This record gives sequence, structure tokens and C-alpha cells, in this order.
Amino acid sequence: MNAGFASSQMSVSTQQTSVDHPVTFANTVGLYKPADVSLSGEGADTAVLFVSSWGFEELCARKFWRLLAGDLATRGLSSMRFDYPGTGDAIDPVDYDDGLDLWLDSIRAAAAKLRELSQVRQLILIGHGLGALLAWKAAETMDNVVGLALAAPALSGRHWLREFVALSRVANPDALQHRAQASGPAMGEQVFPDSLAASLRTIAISSATSVPAPNILLLKQENRPADEQFATHLAALDTELRAVVFPGYNNFVRDVLFSVPSFKAIEMLSGWAADVAAKQGGKTAVLQQEALLQGLSPQPLAGDGFQERPVRFGDHKRLYGIMCEPLGQRRGATVIVAPTGYERMSG
Repeated sequence: MNAGFASSQMSVSTQQTSVDHPVTFANTVGLYKPADVSLSGEGADTAVLFVSSWGFEELCARKFWRLLAGDLATRGLSSMRFDYPGTGDAIDPVDYDDGLDLWLDSIRAAAAKLRELSQVRQLILIGHGLGALLAWKAAETMDNVVGLALAAPALSGRHWLREFVALSRVANPDALQHRAQASGPAMGEQVFPDSLAASLRTIAISSATSVPAPNILLLKQENRPADEQFATHLAALDTELRAVVFPGYNNFVRDVLFSVPSFKAIEMLSGWAADVAAKQGGKTAVLQQEALLQGLSPQPLAGDGFQERPVRFGDHKRLYGIMCEPLGQRRGATVIVAPTGYERMSG
């Protein structure tokens, strides 16, 4: 659901913003949030792409991402978040033989779709956890990435996998595991495919000799020496760096159902993104995008015997869901699967 969220302790904007528009591309689904600039009719010539983590961290961040997208919209910045192939609302790939390139290609495809919808030249990438590592690697091969925000980043794929395996053994060692399509490190039903894991073990950014963006925001985990060392390392490279502690991070990732979004972190991220966009200059006519969005009709994603398409419905079309239909003959009743409101609805 994309309605506004209110809290007496929240300092970021809580006003109703433009609705999210579901889009499909590269066998996955994204949620595009246009800039909310109803008075001026213009937004920044910069948009923001969210690059998610995976598994437990990604589940905790879903509400956080939505609130951040809303705050960015009030600052004149369009944004988009999306699911990697094989996760969330994306179609499961036939195989994972391409390894991590499968996800890196989806980041680049998402960037192209975001540019198409927002009509901007420049992008800021915001990555969380494993997504920060992937955002860095994708940005190395992309043009006009003017900012990179790394929120509690994984600095090494090998170390991230090691921590994931250790946590999985503690969290739920007796969980049923479904390995019909992929095998690899797992936490309950969440299986990280072996071919992706093999690719991930080969990448790290902790000792990078160059940066993929001229502006970097690093949200460090408190009392984590590796993050402090990385901040020192980045300070010596050719980039404008801001490094601060990620406020409220432990409450943010402590539990999927009871994750507490860090409003201070949202304000930090959106404020920094707006500053970077303003420094780059340039404007884009948002009102010209309205006709494009009004006629937007996401193409169905085809699976084995079914097709799925994202739909909007409800009051002001602020609710969002996935319609899954058989490709063959229809039988029986239509089934509505309702989420709890805290976790993602895919499955």
C-alpha cells in the first residue's frame, strides 16, 4: 500500500505525495515514484534508483524504501525501486548461470527505465547492505551517476556470505528449505543460488582505488571498525564524501515484522540527494510526464503456464497488487491473497 505514513516522532514529510506507478521491464517489476512538483511543474534533472539488499535485510527495508521515496518526491526527485530476477514480484529465471551479472544487468535495466520515465540525465544510486555493494559495481559501468549512497554497506561479498550463513544457522536451523530451482546458502525458504554466491565471493569494494561517483554518502554501522576503515579509505580518493553513523540501524534490522524505519536516516538520505541534485543543476519538465504516466500500461510478465501484471486500485489508486492469470483455461474461483501489511506480498 502506498498511502502516507504518519508519526508524531517523524521529521520527514508526511503529506500525501504522487502515487507510485508499477512498471515492468527485464522480467521484473518496479515502482516508479514521480517527483511531486505540482506548483512549479519542474523537477531536478536527477532521479534516484534504490538498489536493495537481499533476504532478511531487504524485507526489513521495504517500508523504509517507501517512506524515503515519498520524501524524495516532495524534494522534486523522482525515484524507483525494483526486485531482482528470482526475488519478490520478478519472474524466476530459467537458470542462474550468468551469476551476479543477472542482478547487475537488472540494475542497469532499472536505471534505463527510470531515465525513460523521469526524462532525466543524471542518477543517484542508493544501496543498502548487499545492495550497496551491487550499486557500486553497477555504477562502475554506467554513465552520469552523480551520487552513490551506501547504507550499512556490505564491503566484501565473501564476508557478507559468511555472515549470512552464520546468521542462518542461529536463526532457524530446522526450517524447511525449498530447493527445486536453485541450491546454495539458505535461511529457511530463502536460498541464495550457488552461481550467484560464487560470483559474489569475488567482489569487494573495501580496497577500491577509484570511485564510480563524484559524491558519496556513507551511513556507517555503529561500532563496526570495517566501516570506519572504509570511511578513511574513501576520504583519500577523488570524491566528495560524507560519512555518518546510520541512526537507529539496530532497530531497523532487528525483526521483519517489528522493523522501525529510521526517520533520521530517511532525512539524511533525501536531504543529501537533494543537495547533490541541486549542485548538478538542470531541470526537467515533470508536467510533460503526466501524459506518459496516464497512458502507462505495464506489460504482463510471462511464466510457465501463467502471466502476471501489476495493478493499481482503491481510493485514488493508492493500493498496488499483482494479478496472476493462467495462460490456459480458467477453472474454479479467483483467489485473493492478502498480506499482513508488514512483509512483502509476493509468494
